[in-house]
Amino acid sequence: MITLFSLLTFAFAGAPEDAYKQLCSGCHGERGEGGRGPMLLGSAMPRSKDVNGLLQIIRQGIPGTDMPPIPANRLDNDTLKQLAEKVWTWRVSGEASSAAGAGRGRALFVGKGKCMECHRVRGEGGTLGPELSATGTRSRDYLKTALLQPEKEISDSFANYRWTIDIPDNFLQVRLTTTRGEQIVAARVNEDSFTIQVRDKTGRLRSFEKSQLAKIEKNWGRTPMPSYANTFSANELEDILAYLSSLRGNR
Repeated sequence: MITLFSLLTFAFAGAPEDAYKQLCSGCHGERGEGGRGPMLLGSAMPRSKDVNGLLQIIRQGIPGTDMPPIPANRLDNDTLKQLAEKVWTWRVSGEASSAAGAGRGRALFVGKGKCMECHRVRGEGGTLGPELSATGTRSRDYLKTALLQPEKEISDSFANYRWTIDIPDNFLQVRLTTTRGEQIVAARVNEDSFTIQVRDKTGRLRSFEKSQLAKIEKNWGRTPMPSYANTFSANELEDILAYLSSLRGNR
């Protein structure tokens, strides 16, 4: 009889597809499309230079992230090797995505969408929004939601806020009113008991002593990023997604 103890004690041995489904799909998606964890299909996998590097990540995990180690008592060495080889083929085959679509998407990203006014890609662009140079590690569903429903992924309370993760997951829009009557809508960068640092819509970093402020409004669940649902056609949206999916950090 299979018990919980036996599942935790004895190593998984079998087809790599079954190992992936049992151990990986909960975070990385059923087909490597991504979810709670990064997309694996076509991902640059910057932490892995080859199959052996990926094998080590699966075995040892990534400290400081949600990627746990999978020890030998949960996954035997032969199946581990087959699993790493299978996932690595997803990276290679995924690179055959449409270069033409990505090229059109970049033109829309820079032009019609005016996205670089707020976002930075490979050292160019604005700084109000998050850096997008490695956004291709996210699933297409996540990226599509970010374009059409940008406030859906923004925390709507302090309950989901964690100091150890970056925006957009920790994005907080604030509205400041100074004692002189100036109003600033900005993204919070840092805050303590006596000061607050923000980045305004122009990308300017500003610091205020709280004694200089008549009011601090924290707009949880809000973002200055507009929805592009009525900006791009269906074909243009696919091109934008192709471009964003091609951004996988330093290759």
